[in-house]
Amino acid sequence: MSRILWLGLAAAFAACSIPNTAFHASPDGNGGDDSSANTIVLSTSTLSVPEGSTGTFDVSLMYDPGTTATVTLTTNPMGLPLDRSTIAFTSANFAAPVSVTVSPPIDSNAISEITTITASGAGAATPATVMLTAMDGTVVQTWGWPTAFPSTISVPAGTVVAYLLDVGAVANVDSFYTYVPTATGSFRMALYTNIANAPGVLVAEMPAGKVLANGPNDVPILNGPLLMDPTYFLVIRFSQDVNVGYAAAGVTGRQCIRNFGIPTISDPWPSSFGATACTVDRLINISLTTYHQ
Repeated sequence: MSRILWLGLAAAFAACSIPNTAFHASPDGNGGDDSSANTIVLSTSTLSVPEGSTGTFDVSLMYDPGTTATVTLTTNPMGLPLDRSTIAFTSANFAAPVSVTVSPPIDSNAISEITTITASGAGAATPATVMLTAMDGTVVQTWGWPTAFPSTISVPAGTVVAYLLDVGAVANVDSFYTYVPTATGSFRMALYTNIANAPGVLVAEMPAGKVLANGPNDVPILNGPLLMDPTYFLVIRFSQDVNVGYAAAGVTGRQCIRNFGIPTISDPWPSSFGATACTVDRLINISLTTYHQ
C-alpha cells in the first residue's frame, strides 16, 4: 500500500471516530439509555437489634423519579414491627435518607430470629433488602417435675391436684406441662397464688381443655402474666381417670387435693381455689415454664 493511500485512510477513520462520551442511565428518560429503572439505596444490608429494643436504617433513591414514587416495605417472616410500611419520594426529596425504625418484640423462646426486610417499588428493577437479626436475651426456665417418673398413679376424673412450686425469678408464664404414659381423655391446668401454704387466687390458666397425648403434654400460654412471688400452686384436673407419672418414694412435695364439682373440662377454673386438704406426698409429673429477659 502506498504511503499516500495509507495517509488517506487514516484521515478518513479519524474523521469518523466515536467521541469518548460517558452515557448515564436515568429513570426520567432525559439523560440516558434506560428510561425506566431507578435504584433503592439502603444505609445497610444487615442489622442486629436486641429483642425489646429498636434499630434504624435509611432509605433513599439514586435517581430523580420525575414524579411521586413509593417504596413499599415488607418483612419475611411477616410480623416484625416497622414504624412505616411505605415511603413517598419526589424530585425534591429522592436523595434525602428516610429513617425506618424496627422494633423486634421480646418473645418466650431463646432463639435469635432472622427477618428479611424488603424495600421495593419506586420504579426500581431490583428490590433492596436488610437482613435483621433479633438478638435474643431471653432466659427460659422450668419449675416443677417434667422428667418422667418411674411409676404412675391413677388420678380420678374431676379431682383437682395442686403442688406447691418454687419459682426462682421474676418472670412471665410461658407454658404448662404434664407427662402421661398412656393418654385417656383431656386435661386442664392452672396456677394459683400461695396463701398460707394453700392455693389461693387464680393467676393463669389454660384457656381450654386439651386432649392428652401419650407422653409429654405441653401447652403454651400466650401473653402469660408476670410472676412476682417466690411460690405458687400448680394445679391440674382430668376429664377421665388417668395414670400420671408418679415419683419414687421419698420424692415429695406439698400436695393439696379437692373436688370442685366442675361439670366438664371445658368449664374455666374458679377465681378462688377455696377450702382444700393439704399434706406432704409424692409428686406427679407437672411443671411450669417461664421466661424473662
